[in-house]
Amino acid sequence: MGLFDKPEEPGRVDTHRLDALEARVQQLEATVALLTQHQAAGHPSLAQPVVGGLSADVLARVQSLKRDGKLIHAIKVYREATGQDLKDAKAAVEAL
Repeated sequence: MGLFDKPEEPGRVDTHRLDALEARVQQLEATVALLTQHQAAGHPSLAQPVVGGLSADVLARVQSLKRDGKLIHAIKVYREATGQDLKDAKAAVEAL
């Protein structure tokens, strides 16, 4: 069964499926944010807040912290900027 197929039993909520969908959406949002950041570098007028209110400069800071091996600090910065809970912020930062 693919991520977007219907559950086998009507009325049954498959939490694993929902978690997988949420993780995939976060990965896609991170990818869009990264692409927007690269595009905005060539077009200053596009340097507006991107995914979930996360600005390009905050995104760059989070990515830099992650590259430097400071994953916990990167997650903290991401959470402060987005207001997401720890689980969602961790998944988003790891997807960057």
